[in-house]
Amino acid sequence: MSIDIESIRRRKAELLQPQPLNNLKELEKIVEPKPHYVGPGPWLKAVQAAVKTTDHTRGGRNVHS
Repeated sequence: MSIDIESIRRRKAELLQPQPLNNLKELEKIVEPKPHYVGPGPWLKAVQAAVKTTDHTRGGRNVHS
């Protein structure tokens, strides 16, 4: 059984070519705008609020001492 390297290369090139678009709406679906990165601020605020709530409910003292 012989492997035809040239046909494999042609098929690979064929598979790597994108399909032509019918209109620009298809491109808008492919390249959807992503939301901007806002940083860790909202996460840090949520964690700090959770820690404050936990400290408040335990009286703010260490339970192991």
